[in-house]
Amino acid sequence: MSSSPVRSDGSSPSRQLRSEKRRHDLEGQRGLTNGDLDSPSRQLIHDMSRVLIHDALKFSRELNSREEEQEKAQTEALRLSAEEHDRIRNSAERARLRFENSMAIERAKLEEKEKRALEEQRQERIERELAEKQREIDEINQQAAEQRRLDSVERDRIEAQARLVSQKQEAQEERGRIWDQAQAAMKTRQETDRQAQEDNAASSAAAQTKPGPHSHIAPAITGQDVAHPQPPQPGLAQPTQNGAGHAADVQPTQNGVLDGAQRTQAAPPVVTDAQGRVWPASKSLYPTLKELEASHRRYLEVHQALKQMRQNVLKLSRGANAQFSGKAGDMKRAILKAVGQITNDKTTQTTALKSIRRTLDEVKQYTKPTIDIRPFLVSYQLRPETDNQVPMLLLYLMNILAKSILNVFERSDMTLINSYAITAIKVLAAEQYQWHGIPFTDLFLAKYHVRCPVLFGIYGNCNTFPGRCRTGWMTQEDPKTGDPVSQPLEQHNIRMRGLSVGYAGLSMRDFSRSRATNPFPNHHFWAAMANIVNVPPAQAQGTHFVVLREMLQSHGQAFLKLYGQAAVVALKRATVGFPAQVKRAQGEINVPLASSVEALPAQWAREWRFTLEA
Repeated sequence: MSSSPVRSDGSSPSRQLRSEKRRHDLEGQRGLTNGDLDSPSRQLIHDMSRVLIHDALKFSRELNSREEEQEKAQTEALRLSAEEHDRIRNSAERARLRFENSMAIERAKLEEKEKRALEEQRQERIERELAEKQREIDEINQQAAEQRRLDSVERDRIEAQARLVSQKQEAQEERGRIWDQAQAAMKTRQETDRQAQEDNAASSAAAQTKPGPHSHIAPAITGQDVAHPQPPQPGLAQPTQNGAGHAADVQPTQNGVLDGAQRTQAAPPVVTDAQGRVWPASKSLYPTLKELEASHRRYLEVHQALKQMRQNVLKLSRGANAQFSGKAGDMKRAILKAVGQITNDKTTQTTALKSIRRTLDEVKQYTKPTIDIRPFLVSYQLRPETDNQVPMLLLYLMNILAKSILNVFERSDMTLINSYAITAIKVLAAEQYQWHGIPFTDLFLAKYHVRCPVLFGIYGNCNTFPGRCRTGWMTQEDPKTGDPVSQPLEQHNIRMRGLSVGYAGLSMRDFSRSRATNPFPNHHFWAAMANIVNVPPAQAQGTHFVVLREMLQSHGQAFLKLYGQAAVVALKRATVGFPAQVKRAQGEINVPLASSVEALPAQWAREWRFTLEA
């Protein structure tokens, strides 16, 4: 609160005026006493002084009054201001308290909500983990049940095959006994005829010397005049392969090497070697359609088993298994990178092959987990006492190699396909990447059965969607309707060309100067060609001619060098007889690609100076 103005000596103006008046009064009194009032001028001055003093006193009283009023007003204003300030401060304090209370309530609500959300997430995570564990348990149970079923089916198949082998052996033994009996009977008949001839000759000589009563009887029929039964002449079976990969000496039949009119029964379908391995024996080139379909279905089952195995490896690699954590993916990428680096340059091929071998060698460090190899074998069988548990990682990487090689076959330059085939064969032939001496050839064959079934005698109507799927056409989504449709014809033919050249490159490798056993024997090429040309002429499609032409154009010379005169007959049947039959059955306008196969002999005559007219 403010106060009235004060001078430096501590007295207010009114007090100063009053003290000044008393001083003047005293001086006046002293003057009066001194006789100063006797003068009029002094009297006047004295009066004027009194007037002035009176006015000053009056002004001082008014000034003091105004100061007091102003002081009261200022004091009241300060009081009101202090009250207003206290009111505003109290209001702000109450607002702050209300805000803090509301914020505390809001924070409590948020914390409660977050707690509920976290609890719900925890419950959901627990439920998911329980569901995932239950699914894994169900999958393991299903896999175990499926494995038991496969084991049972495999045992039944092995038993059935063993019975079939036994029956075939018994039939062969029976035919051998019948043949021996026929030979013995023939020899006995010949001996009897010879004895009878000698007796007749002696009798004739005696009759000529002395005619008797029976001289009119004709002489007996000699053994040379009897038509002896001849053993059956079988048709040409598939040429067998020796250890070095050469074809055994084969003579074609009169009707042609690939004519399906004559077929022979294979000798034992399996052979056991010194190491205890069961190998497929040489089979006939002319299996029935039922047999071809059964083999095709078996390889499709292998392909599905490979897909399931790949999913199992991915699950293991994402789990807590230390051996598989991230390693399967790294090794897969290493193989894909090495395959992508293959070129026609031998140095680059060697580098890529070393990279693939280095990756596969790492499998020795990851022998667990294992998987039963029997569901992945068709061409080979393990004896019951042989270990059937192969490291899953080895099977997985060999499957990745097969898939990447075939992918390259489908889209690569034709001049590079042979280099990829050589690399694949070198890996398959290496004993360290085999299982008890059995190469993983069936993995390649399973993928070929899916991508190029015509190599194995499968055919269908290419004018229908199911027929195209059956003969190897890829499917894609229709951009308009979203339905699955077959890929364009040009893309299909490009794929078929690459796959057929790749198959020929795999199956026509020369192992005559190698100590290793050919993992992809040459009879696969012969069988593929036979499967195509033995298709009923009315069922042959353009795909058959595309595949046949590329196989013969790329490796026909190697085929001729390997099989000799038998190859000449086979090539004539494939390039002359088969296209002519198809044209007669369908009309030339329906199979324009048949002419491209018929043009091969003229091309060979120009390039190789070779003719089929021999």
